[in-house]
Amino acid sequence: MPFIQQLFWPANVLENIVSAAVFLIIAVVWIATMMRRSQNGSLRRTLLVLGLFIAGWILMRTVRRQIDIETVYGRYIWYGYYIFETLLPLTLVRTADLIGSVPGKRRVPVWFKWLCAVNAVLVLLVLTNDTHLLMFKLNLSQPGWSLRQNYGYGIVYYIMFVVVFTEIIGGVVLLYVKIKGSPRRSGVAALLVFVLTLMIYMAGYAVRIEIFSSSDLTMVTCMYSLIFFELCMRLGQIPVNVHYRVLFNQAGNEIQITDGHGAGVFLSSGAKPLDGVLWQKLKDSPAPIYKDGETLLYKNKINGGYAVWHEDIAAINRLIEELETTNREIALANQALSHTIQAKEHATRVNTRAQLFAALESNTAVHENRLNGILRNLPKVEPERTMQMGIAALLICFIKRQSQLLIHEMNGVITIGVKDMMIFIDELVEYASFSKIQCLISSQPQISFETRCALLLYSFFHDLLEWSALRHVEKMIVQISSGDGRVVMRLLMSIAGMEYSPPEKVMEETAAYSGLFEKEELDDMAGISLSFPLPGAQGGDGRG
Repeated sequence: MPFIQQLFWPANVLENIVSAAVFLIIAVVWIATMMRRSQNGSLRRTLLVLGLFIAGWILMRTVRRQIDIETVYGRYIWYGYYIFETLLPLTLVRTADLIGSVPGKRRVPVWFKWLCAVNAVLVLLVLTNDTHLLMFKLNLSQPGWSLRQNYGYGIVYYIMFVVVFTEIIGGVVLLYVKIKGSPRRSGVAALLVFVLTLMIYMAGYAVRIEIFSSSDLTMVTCMYSLIFFELCMRLGQIPVNVHYRVLFNQAGNEIQITDGHGAGVFLSSGAKPLDGVLWQKLKDSPAPIYKDGETLLYKNKINGGYAVWHEDIAAINRLIEELETTNREIALANQALSHTIQAKEHATRVNTRAQLFAALESNTAVHENRLNGILRNLPKVEPERTMQMGIAALLICFIKRQSQLLIHEMNGVITIGVKDMMIFIDELVEYASFSKIQCLISSQPQISFETRCALLLYSFFHDLLEWSALRHVEKMIVQISSGDGRVVMRLLMSIAGMEYSPPEKVMEETAAYSGLFEKEELDDMAGISLSFPLPGAQGGDGRG
């Protein structure tokens, strides 16, 4: 017996049974820990099947050691080894296929059924080896035919070798595909290296290299299987976490992890599985959906499925109802306030109209009394008589146009265009000609005046014309323009104009409307101006 075989193989029947029992205990405990760490029920069942295969193979190996292999029973027990040898890679492939699935929701795929069929055919060829010798080349009539130097391998043995390792590598590749979103995906390289060592071992065993062929193929292969699945878990190829179930059981919120079809993998103690209609509605919606009037349902895509959680919005609904009630109360209060404001605005308009009417009546009465005084005291001699007649004509025109402007203001006319204003100015200039005053007037088009500002400009110009008539100032140039957000009336006249000052009442109202009166001496001429902000310009209403 070779040295390695003498060193490691059991020396007698008792050692054979004890070694098998120890190995089975290790395998059972090991598989139990892997089952406990697995997240998926189907994976746990697959690991259980793996344990049964290993147990069956070890038991068969133990029985074979107790009987003569060159008997019919011994020979078929030997053939039976290959049932388990073909089942182990199928277990790996099925494990990889089940990653990301949920118990009861994953059907056996057609391609896996074909793999099972191929392996079944190979097992059948092994079990019928006595008829065709395509697996083992045996000479059953030769004593000692079971010794390794007395038998060889047929084509089926090598085909089985290729199929088994193709399935193992395919299972590793499938693991790599299934965990494409995992940050530990690169761990599959270590698995491939591990599979390579198994292939080297099997090849060495097949060609009868002593260090390999003198070992116990069954135990080595089973140990490889256990280490392989442990590596899959340690390297993150098979999802495991023993704390998930505790976490979800103790979670206060209704949360769950589902697969891509909405079936729950982990559910908190209060969560219920989603029905098909609700799940489809949630999956199709980019936003949270209402589970009922008091609950919102959220989802977030994760690797292999979705995280789904519920949010109780009963308190939010109560706040919304309170806000709606408050809004209705505010709306009613606003409506009442709006009616009050409208009533006040109406009263203000009425009072304003009354005040304007009173001002119209008062101004008209004052000017009429003054007109009557002028007419009663007309001089008998010229040119004083003609001058006073001209002043009376100016006053009559002013009374008429001032009344018209006040009526506009009472009727709510906010602005007056420059064309209308120029009609009033031209009319005053025409009457001023009776007092021998000549005016050259120009205006900038597209100018508007606030009605009150237009009235003050008109009063200012009338007063200046009357002042000029009394002081025999016979020529002036008048320009109306706009600039820097203001409309301005400029007058250029003789140096005597430096003595002019508008009436006190006109100056008070001018200041109230942000008006500006200015005089400037220009060599032997006087420049006089009165300006107001343009309608809508900042500071356009100085009444505040």
